[in-house]
Amino acid sequence: MWITDRTPARPSVWKAISGRTILIALASALSIVVWANSGGNRIEPRIMLLWLASIATWALVFAPPRWNLFDLAAGTVDRIRGLTLRGRGWTIAALVLIMIVGAGFRFGRLHNAPSELISDMVVNIVDANRIYLGEDYPIFLGNNGGREPIQMYLLAFISGLPGFQFDRTTLVFVTALESLLTLPVMFWFAIEVIGKHRRRHALVVGLLATALLAVSFWHVSLARQGLRIPLSPLFTALSAVFFVRALRHNRRSDFILAGITLGLGLYSYKSVRMLPVVYVISIAVALLICRYSWRMRAKYLLNFAVLAFVAGAVFLPMLRYWIEEPDQFTGRATSRLFGDQPTTDEERWTLLREGGATFLGNIRNALLMFHYTHDNTWVSSIPGQPALDPVTGAFLVLGAAAWLGLLASERDPVYWFVPVLFFIMILLTALAIAFPIEVPSLQRASGAIPSAYLFAALPVARLCCQIRRALPHALGRGAAITFAVAVIAAAYQYNHDLYFGDFMDNYHRSAQNHSEAGEILQGFAESDGAYGNAFIIASPHWWDHRAVGVEAGAMRWDNSIVGVERLPQYLHNGLRRTDEYQLQAERDLLFFFAPRNVEAPRLLREWFPDGRPLEIRQEPLEKTFFIYRVPALGQNGLRAFLAANG
Repeated sequence: MWITDRTPARPSVWKAISGRTILIALASALSIVVWANSGGNRIEPRIMLLWLASIATWALVFAPPRWNLFDLAAGTVDRIRGLTLRGRGWTIAALVLIMIVGAGFRFGRLHNAPSELISDMVVNIVDANRIYLGEDYPIFLGNNGGREPIQMYLLAFISGLPGFQFDRTTLVFVTALESLLTLPVMFWFAIEVIGKHRRRHALVVGLLATALLAVSFWHVSLARQGLRIPLSPLFTALSAVFFVRALRHNRRSDFILAGITLGLGLYSYKSVRMLPVVYVISIAVALLICRYSWRMRAKYLLNFAVLAFVAGAVFLPMLRYWIEEPDQFTGRATSRLFGDQPTTDEERWTLLREGGATFLGNIRNALLMFHYTHDNTWVSSIPGQPALDPVTGAFLVLGAAAWLGLLASERDPVYWFVPVLFFIMILLTALAIAFPIEVPSLQRASGAIPSAYLFAALPVARLCCQIRRALPHALGRGAAITFAVAVIAAAYQYNHDLYFGDFMDNYHRSAQNHSEAGEILQGFAESDGAYGNAFIIASPHWWDHRAVGVEAGAMRWDNSIVGVERLPQYLHNGLRRTDEYQLQAERDLLFFFAPRNVEAPRLLREWFPDGRPLEIRQEPLEKTFFIYRVPALGQNGLRAFLAANG
């Protein structure tokens, strides 16, 4: 008989508890460090890395006992190796073709469509340049109405790559890329919603929804604005993918991934802030319509609490900013809701009570945006143009009716989730009670894009299936494919002509001609002048001098004169500068001014009689402007001018 002196091994459950305790301690420590070092609206790169580490650690804390990153990675590799093209070739080919068409629509004529910078685009470029230079690492950009940061960090990264620079083309390239990435996510979202138990039908719906989105005027107009709006449908669809899986299967891992993507989405665009409301309502609906046991209901609620906690861990730096600057964080939303006048809670409640009729009217206009009402901003749309083309709009109506049939025949909570997502995401634009003129807004309603195009794709898929069944095998399949291609081609032709035709014409007429001025400024600086020797004499509602500087390749050029009578003071300040924009007395001077500024040419002729005025005629004529070029005064001449007019 052998006697061993072994200590009994602890049960595996105790090992799991011990390991999880260590993970909790580590995740808590990381989050505390992130919180402590994200004050003042600044988060250094090393703290960003700790923030990402804290997210991964919290995910492992709540992960199922046998779930870890290594097994997940190994399983993914095994699935990729096991993939075959058998039975999937037509799907892959169709998806690749859709991506090519979508890329052509989003990246075509990128250098001149849009043709001009607007102030919002300029602010994004300037802020991204500050991040690239390491001057600032903001958590939330409180200027210009308040903006989430992902767009600016991504722009800073891509603009620093070889072949790119901080200009209009790179800015639009980044947002078009975000829009293109939404297409495969849309395909994934549609498949998960329809369900893998209906594999063939899910693939058809997914391809059609992706194709309709690829040729969408709504999506492309947002994609080429150079703003952060395309991130809204991207993160909405991505987070919804995991939430759909969580609703249907009640798996902890899906809730964790939904929480992570939701938290990241809150750094993209403000419409994603409505997504938590969607999730709460959807969980409540699921518990009401499904005959779950009490144990299953408790598991749903526990997993949903995990989703909320993980999303909170991702949101932590933004939460710190929200606590420090609540007015800045919520300022844009509250201004649309209450306007700028109410300052007390009582006044705001009064406005809400009196605004009931306005709110109902806003909801009506928001729901009609797909077929009748239109966005009033020329940056997003054109007068009289609804969000959808006639083809997609017609199928959206049929799709909504078909979806009601699904709700009546199925108890799947996912089928209820999609209309909840659609309506709540539309609700954001309807909440502009103080500014009903801004309803509908294609930008604020952008979170409804995934559900809207899923609705529109459903009846097209049903008709394709009916055509295929009504005809002999090969003929039926060919007829179904022909019908689907005809629908997509008709939508594409309409939207392509609309965007590059009427929309671009209206955009060019409405935008200020910063590119022409930037070209003149750059040519002047590279010939007999200098950037520090050129000035814009400002006029109300005219040029943004920063846009002119960006178009000229001079990111920090800021020579805008407010009040022509102060011109001598600006020249004096220019001489005292020590940067690349210092005024050089031995080189020419150049002044830009608007035709309506009658005081500018009079004083310029009086001060610089040797100068030469030139009218720069533009189309349309109201964009015409003037320049006044002054031969170099030299050090003595400039000093004499300043002495006489200082």
